[in-house]
Amino acid sequence: MAEVKVVKIEDVQSALPAGHTNTDSWKLVSPDIGANNVVFFVTEMRPGAVASKHVHPKSDHVYFILSGRASMTVGGKSFTVGPHTAVYVPPNTEHETKTVGTETLRFVVLMAPPP
Repeated sequence: MAEVKVVKIEDVQSALPAGHTNTDSWKLVSPDIGANNVVFFVTEMRPGAVASKHVHPKSDHVYFILSGRASMTVGGKSFTVGPHTAVYVPPNTEHETKTVGTETLRFVVLMAPPP
C-alpha cells in the first residue's frame, strides 16, 4: 500500500517548464513521492507569459484556473478562461496558453498518467 504524503508548496523548488516564459511551476505530487499514476502542479504565469504550443502524447491534462485570465488554444479552438474554470486537454492534443491582462495567472495542473 502506498504511503500518505503531505507536501507544502513552500517546501518545493519552483521550476521553469520547457517551452514556457515568465513562469514558475511547483511539482507537488508525482512519481518522485510515490504517486505513479498522476502528476499535480501549481503554476504561476506572470503577465506576458506564454506556454508555447505542445502536446502530451499519452497524458490526459486538466487545468483549473485559480486566479488571473488566459487565452488558450486547444486542438485549434481558441478561448479565454478565468477563475473557477476547468479545461480538459485530451492526450496528443496541441495546446498553448498566454496570460491576459496585468494579473498573474495561477492554476493547478493534473496529468495522468505522468508524461
